[in-house]
Amino acid sequence: MTTHFKRALPALLCGLALVRPLAAMAADCPDASTAPNGFTIERNNMPTEVAPAGDQLVHTIFRTRNGTTMLETTTFAGLFELERIDRGRRSVFHPTVNLASLLPVKVGKTLTATFDAADAPQAPKTKIVLHVARTDSLFIESCKYSVFVIERSIGLGGGAPVFAETDYYAPDLKLIVAKEYRNPDGSAFMAKFDKIYATKP
Repeated sequence: MTTHFKRALPALLCGLALVRPLAAMAADCPDASTAPNGFTIERNNMPTEVAPAGDQLVHTIFRTRNGTTMLETTTFAGLFELERIDRGRRSVFHPTVNLASLLPVKVGKTLTATFDAADAPQAPKTKIVLHVARTDSLFIESCKYSVFVIERSIGLGGGAPVFAETDYYAPDLKLIVAKEYRNPDGSAFMAKFDKIYATKP
């Protein structure tokens, strides 16, 4: 064994020791089997706790960096918002169709649902149209997820739905993990979560 190799050996062993924890971290990515136990997903160090709420319902709690709760939502399968508590103000949306009949999500399928606002009965119905355009893959740190790319359009009353955003929906998590918005000049930008891990008990 050369003197040079002897000197390099401690550094090599240290490097190997670092590789093993990284591999373990990759194995800890929430997936279809573990997501029902709850997980946390972050953007810009601000966490959103995600947990199942029964019968295809998903509950999320978004907090600021100092732990203040800013927004809570309950969605159907992570696709349609049913309840929203924004800084203490609660809104409830009642679907006028059977949302379960819209599943499963498939490429080429269009999911259409209308909603009444419980806190404002006089408000016009909201119509949401989701067109499932294609599949893709998206990374959150080292965690890779298969996603459906969904064009979301929203209409009020009898008005025709207009494009609002593109959703990147991870069915294994029952969550939209990124959104793409179009600027008036035709360019687009994406907002996505940048960290994900199992929720600590």
